[in-house]
Amino acid sequence: MSDSNRFVLAAFAGLGSLLCAAAFGAYFGALYSPTYYRHPPLAGFQSSSLGSDKPHPSPHGLSGIPDRVERVIANSPATDDQNQDDRELAAQEAMALWAFWMFTAAVATFGVTSAGTYLIWRQVRLTREAVEDTGKATKAMERQNVIAEDTARRQLRAYIGIEDEEITDFRIGGKGRFSCKIYNRGQTPAYDVRVWSSVIGTYKSPDLEKVRIKKPRHISNVVLGPGQWVLHYSTAEDSITEDVYVEICSGRMKMIFAGIITYRDAFHRRRITTFKTWISGDGKTMLPNEHDLYAALKGNKSN
Repeated sequence: MSDSNRFVLAAFAGLGSLLCAAAFGAYFGALYSPTYYRHPPLAGFQSSSLGSDKPHPSPHGLSGIPDRVERVIANSPATDDQNQDDRELAAQEAMALWAFWMFTAAVATFGVTSAGTYLIWRQVRLTREAVEDTGKATKAMERQNVIAEDTARRQLRAYIGIEDEEITDFRIGGKGRFSCKIYNRGQTPAYDVRVWSSVIGTYKSPDLEKVRIKKPRHISNVVLGPGQWVLHYSTAEDSITEDVYVEICSGRMKMIFAGIITYRDAFHRRRITTFKTWISGDGKTMLPNEHDLYAALKGNKSN
């Protein structure tokens, strides 16, 4: 039990003791009140003098106190007026004494009650602070749980990208076959994997050229487990002419192979990966029939 709880219990115990003492004091002090010995005379118990107004003790007991108790605490009848006056004076002094002690008990009760109220208020304040601290700790724990959950998802989610990009059939009359592997490098499967890609020739920089993706190629509703891959390829719509071939080998023209990959990770979130690669010569040597592709500085990103 804490110290504050002990103080509260002690305060209530002291208050109860004072109330009991005041009640007993008031009860036994009232037994000596002159009102119990100044009852109006009843019929059949008046003195022989019809005009006498001297009081006589009531034969029916002290305010309903049982007879046995009355015989123990009641005094004998007064012998004369002087004795009666002395008894009344003593009763008044006793009542004054008990009134003093009741006043003292009331003051002490007020002090004990005030102390108990203060301790209760302090306990309530400490409890409220503890509840507020608990609420703050709970919010901090919730934030930590959110961070931990987000970290776990980042570590476990699927990551789809392309690898081993190359072009084959790069010759006059050929169409230039661009291919790549769609890899899942994450730790959980990727669902509903779809790929759209396109091949264009341009004189612009591959970083500035915006490739319009026309139609899906080969992959649709495929599931890739961790470490798995599938081959994706795309070809130009028209055959490579001699002029286009020379322009590309000279470095003036570029052929761009770009696309979009969409998939859904294990946490039911839709993901998108874009890629853009290109090929061009340096103007000194002819490009071989098969050649690796270069990644553009812009256009390769993933969420």
